[in-house]
Amino acid sequence: MPLRALAASTTRRASALPEVPTFAKAGLPGYDVGLWTGFFVRKGTPSPVIATLRQAIVKGRTPEFEEKLKSAFVDPLVIPEADLVRWTDESAARWQAVSRELGLQAD
Repeated sequence: MPLRALAASTTRRASALPEVPTFAKAGLPGYDVGLWTGFFVRKGTPSPVIATLRQAIVKGRTPEFEEKLKSAFVDPLVIPEADLVRWTDESAARWQAVSRELGLQAD
């Protein structure tokens, strides 16, 4: 039985399925649930080490690699370093609120 995508779970359409609307466009505003992966280093990591890691990551973002990600329904998003802390804090606060509202507790 073939599957049919009803909506993208983030605020942006998936590049692999451009004809599929977001949940907001489908009538559920405020719905934004996505997976993300980031590269983090220990606080106090020397700036030259961070710069070397950043350079390696950027170098690895070839068109072929990006196409493989997109074919797996992963849309690469690069968040500037200055915005990453704010972005992760906002994400954590949102999921903490959901957990509290549902009465979830970590064991």
